[in-house]
Amino acid sequence: MRATTPASDATDRTPRSNNGCPCCRSHDLHAEATVISPFLAERAMQSTPSLTRIVFCQLCGFRFFDRGLSVTEAARYYEAYRSSDYFSARHRHEPFYTRRAHREIGVWLQSKQRRDALAAVLAGCGAPGRFESVLDYGGGDGGLIAGIPAGMRATYDLSGTTPTNGTVTVTETDMVARHWHLLVCAQTLEHVDDPRATLGTLAGLLARQGWLYLEVPDEMWSNHTLAGNARDHWLRWLAGKRKLLVAADTLSTACRILFGFLPPFGFIPMREHLQYFTEAALSALVVQSGLYLVRCGRNSEGQIYAVATRNRPVETSPA
Repeated sequence: MRATTPASDATDRTPRSNNGCPCCRSHDLHAEATVISPFLAERAMQSTPSLTRIVFCQLCGFRFFDRGLSVTEAARYYEAYRSSDYFSARHRHEPFYTRRAHREIGVWLQSKQRRDALAAVLAGCGAPGRFESVLDYGGGDGGLIAGIPAGMRATYDLSGTTPTNGTVTVTETDMVARHWHLLVCAQTLEHVDDPRATLGTLAGLLARQGWLYLEVPDEMWSNHTLAGNARDHWLRWLAGKRKLLVAADTLSTACRILFGFLPPFGFIPMREHLQYFTEAALSALVVQSGLYLVRCGRNSEGQIYAVATRNRPVETSPA
């Protein structure tokens, strides 16, 4: 399970767009209707599919669902996350989420390619070759940081996964009791209810000369969908037709993943990824959090990354 900072359990939920874009704070937003996925509705909300909105920031390109997940909802969803029971329940609602896809995600998350991509970015940004302490925030067993030379390697994650050799698990109390010289937060920010608050937490954990590595997936798409009342009526009707909803979800997902666009009757259902980042959005989030942005781009695995520090790194003179 990912380390998250979900919303409170208030019955009357405040739309996430009320305070503008969570990344750049712009209020130049466009919103359109979409559907909460049957799996998320059942597992997290103990409900049936209903409508929410997906919001588009016209300035930085950030896209996010107006409804987040409460503390209780997030706990329900991430219990035994990616276990065989999780797979079976999700596959029932999403036939395209196959056992092969489930397995490949796990293999990739533990892959050497990811560790190499992280090491290459840090080296390219001028980060130290060795750190006094490294924390993988929301990193499962800490496999991503296994190859980083460090005096101490730790992972903070709510899943209770057994850490890899040479890495220890820390509680929240242990985590905040010290400052970390390298913080890694990879494939996590897209899951959290409040990315700005999460980044604020991470910033507070950094040592004075600490480094922060953020990584999120590139999941952008172009829109060719219905607009306005026609879209609202179509999705409201579709949400009550389970078999048709599954078929429409399958078609929409295939078009987005394979071709990078949504067809006229397509939609992006609200799932566990509560937002979709661009490089501009991730950069703005870092800067708005008061950190110094060293670099933002794409790593060798095609993932969007940002490297930041609490202060501008000290430049050393050439010998």
